[in-house]
Parts: sequence; C-alpha cells; structure tokens
Amino acid sequence: MHDGQEKPVISYILYSYLIQAKVCREAGNFEEALNFISLYEYPDWIIAPSEQEQIIISQFKDWAKANRYLYRMMSGYSEAVEEYVNYIKTRKDEIFAALCNVVVAANRHHFNIDHILEQFSKYQTYNPQKNQLGKISEHVTISRYNRLLSELGIYYLNSKQYDSGLSYILDSLEYSIRIKSDNGMLRCMGIFEQFRHSSSEDILKRYDKLIREVQKLSVYAWSPQV
Repeated sequence: MHDGQEKPVISYILYSYLIQAKVCREAGNFEEALNFISLYEYPDWIIAPSEQEQIIISQFKDWAKANRYLYRMMSGYSEAVEEYVNYIKTRKDEIFAALCNVVVAANRHHFNIDHILEQFSKYQTYNPQKNQLGKISEHVTISRYNRLLSELGIYYLNSKQYDSGLSYILDSLEYSIRIKSDNGMLRCMGIFEQFRHSSSEDILKRYDKLIREVQKLSVYAWSPQV
C-alpha cells in the first residue's frame, strides 16, 4: 500500500478494516462502514505497542476521524464539506487525497467548492505523496492524481466553464495514456465527445494529438484495410 517496505502485522490488520469500511461505504452501507472505522480507530487488542506500532496506530486514528467526516460528506451533507476540509488542512500529507474526495463529493451532490479549489490550488499539481507510514507508491499517487484531473474536468464542465473543464479532461487522458489505463482513456474520450461542440480549436488539436497516442498503444493497435 506504500513503498514496498515490510510493515508490522498490525498495519495489515488495521488496513484490512479500513478497506472493508471503504467497501461498505461504496455499497451505501454507512452503518457497517462506521463499525469498521471503530475497529481501526480503537485497536484495544494491541498490548504494549512498540514505537513503530504507536506511529501506525496514530496514523489510523487520524484516518478514522477524517473518514467519519468523509462518509458524511459523501452521503450528501453539505456542512460536512467544511468540517472535512477544516480537519484535513492542518495535515499537509493528507490534503491531496482529501482534495480528490472533495471534488468527487461535489460532482456527486452538486456542491459549490470554488473557494476550496482556490485555497488548495497548489495541491492540484502532481507531487510524490507520503504519510506517517512512509512514502506512498508512485502508481497509487499517479492513479489518484489522474482521478483528480478527471473529476476537476467534470466539475468545471458542470459549471459550464468548458475550456477549463476540457483542459482537465485532456490532462487526465494524457496521464491515462502514460499509465496505460484503458478505463481512464475510455472515460476521458467519452466525456470529451459529449462536449466536443463546446471545445476551442486549440483544445480540439490537442485532443486529436492525444488520440493518435492512444492508437499507438498495443491494446489499441490497428491497421487500415486496403
């Protein structure tokens, strides 16, 4: 889940609870999700934890508190957006991932987050990520960043800011090509085609250039019939 270094066993146990909470959240079972949050927030079964285990426990307690705000926000409670942001803004290592979540929630529930995007504008560029447990893998960071780009694109398209929205969609398409994400490429191309009529000449030229890059990938290899 991070840089490949071996972690204490409790790290994997607590992480499994975190993943189960996420699965329940995605299924809309928020009560069950909160139960799993409690399991990694209060691991009372750990007796006399070592210094490294204490760091892990502290990190999961932070994630638990943030996720309680997150789950309320994802459920459509607009006031939870500010609660989530206020909690996360003092934790620099968590802001990037949190910003992704805020934009997803905004698109899902039609929240206005212009002021939040302005406040955290420097986190909208790609940078290596880390937390208390160590460096987060490049693959995970790029995947998150790619998702952020596409969600920003959708947010601005919904706001009828077509140039900004389509630029972000093409940024996401470019990263999808880089990491060879079939789903990412298809998603970006589908969104772009819906708004092609609102694109400028420069954006269309960039899109055509990226499509040629897509066609060069082996998964999309083709040859014209003569």
